[in-house]
Amino acid sequence: MKHFPNFKTKFTPDAIARTMAPVSWRVLFSQRRRWINSTVHNLCELAVLPDLCGMCCFSMRFFVFLDLIGTLILPSTVVYLFWLIIEVATGQSPFPLISIIMLAAVYGLQALIFIIRREFMLFGWMVVYLISYPIYSFFLPLYSFWRMDEFGWGNTRIVLDDGGSKKIIANNNDMKFNESMIPYKKYSTYEAETWGDDGSGNSYGPPPEFNQESSVHLSAPQPRLPTPVCLRVWPL
Repeated sequence: MKHFPNFKTKFTPDAIARTMAPVSWRVLFSQRRRWINSTVHNLCELAVLPDLCGMCCFSMRFFVFLDLIGTLILPSTVVYLFWLIIEVATGQSPFPLISIIMLAAVYGLQALIFIIRREFMLFGWMVVYLISYPIYSFFLPLYSFWRMDEFGWGNTRIVLDDGGSKKIIANNNDMKFNESMIPYKKYSTYEAETWGDDGSGNSYGPPPEFNQESSVHLSAPQPRLPTPVCLRVWPL
């Protein structure tokens, strides 16, 4: 968005995404800590960009601020929902009609999408979503905010071979964090090193010369594997 303001991303419903789910609570905590902290950092960076599209309440900056505030107040939202349920169940205060209508509209629109797409099994996953809501909206964000100064990545370089044995390529838990490992430089210096002074984004040198002695020629052309594409990007 900063270097290519004339480009956009578009949702492709036919794309298929596959991922490796965490197999333990420790891996889940490490994953969510990285994701939530990086989300807060990226939203703070996007909020100060000068070339965001739109204006006033219809600007991209406004929605970035909404995402940032929503991420930061997520634990308090869970507390409010529990308080709302208790108030409705006990009946000791006036019925919070506006809050109930807003919640019904949010989850009702999601259920409407399930009905239109005829994916009725997603109703069961919505129940699982509501049951696990306090975990990933209260405990995991609080854990991530508490460990905001931790930069470890855990065992993200473990590969399973065909026999099922584990092979550790790099174990980041053995590397103790040290503040001297963080490079300190101005953003203008980083931008000049990464994108070049002309802003073209080409900071690479000329291609290496062809060495016929060290080159390897194949007798038959190798088939090209298809590359999965989830997003399509093109200029406006």
